[in-house]
Amino acid sequence: MLCYAALRLLYVPLPLPHSIELEHELMYFGQWVNYTMLAGLVAWFGVRVGEVWSHHHRRTQQEAEQEARDRSLIGLAALAAGAAHEMSTPLSTMSVVVGDLRRGAKLPADWKVSIDMLWQQLQICKRSLSDMVRAADIEQLGRTRSVSARQFVRDLLDHFQLLRPQVPIQLQFEPIEDSLALRADHTLPQALLNLVNNAADASPHAVELRVRQNDLALVIQILDRGPGIAPRLRERLGKGPVTGKAGGNGVGVFIANSAIERLGGTVRMFDRKHGGTRVQVELPASVAHELDPGEHPGGAGAEIRQ
Repeated sequence: MLCYAALRLLYVPLPLPHSIELEHELMYFGQWVNYTMLAGLVAWFGVRVGEVWSHHHRRTQQEAEQEARDRSLIGLAALAAGAAHEMSTPLSTMSVVVGDLRRGAKLPADWKVSIDMLWQQLQICKRSLSDMVRAADIEQLGRTRSVSARQFVRDLLDHFQLLRPQVPIQLQFEPIEDSLALRADHTLPQALLNLVNNAADASPHAVELRVRQNDLALVIQILDRGPGIAPRLRERLGKGPVTGKAGGNGVGVFIANSAIERLGGTVRMFDRKHGGTRVQVELPASVAHELDPGEHPGGAGAEIRQ
């Protein structure tokens, strides 16, 4: 527009031969260039508007799904708090009874093993309730700690074997740097434990745990030989409670997926070639310069434990 205004005021005729045809050709050429540039500008603007709208639409959908997940998690948290309050009294009663039985002098030999196992599992339940109460502290919300990746996996396996000693699990460690550390909170061990428990429910005698390092990420694969995941359920995984087990409530995978994503990780599920499911969890890691007290890296090298 400025150029046209300047041309209007500072018009100087071109020294052309007096030819009407040449003048018309130049005028048509100028109009063609003008319209072409204008059409290109409008087309580019339309494409950009479409891209922005698509991005906004996808973001709106993601925010709506995230809001729905948050509402579900808040409801589950309220139910968990109520259940923890209700469980505290019977757990204390059972601990007293089982403790008296352990101290009894006249117990059959086969009872002793079962009572000791029951005592250990009661202590795990009480410790889990204590962790839940401690995690609910407003000052602890969102707080993470740096833990050794190798020690984290070992603690997870030890916790699982205490809960379900009858389920054999094979652990395969590929070489991992001693300095590899995770940022974890109280929900991360429980999230992975839920996934391992699901694999044990699907195939109690064929559960594998494979751990490896991928650059600065810890990759944990949980494998089973169960019936797999139905396609109609796979699409809903991570979006809400979903279960394919009889009597299951479907909150395990939902809570696990939410907890791992909140810490920057990912959860993916695949069908295995000869039946079963492979759950792959990737957790962002870093090179630890200082670990939290009580955390220490384990030795390097590959390890297979049954």
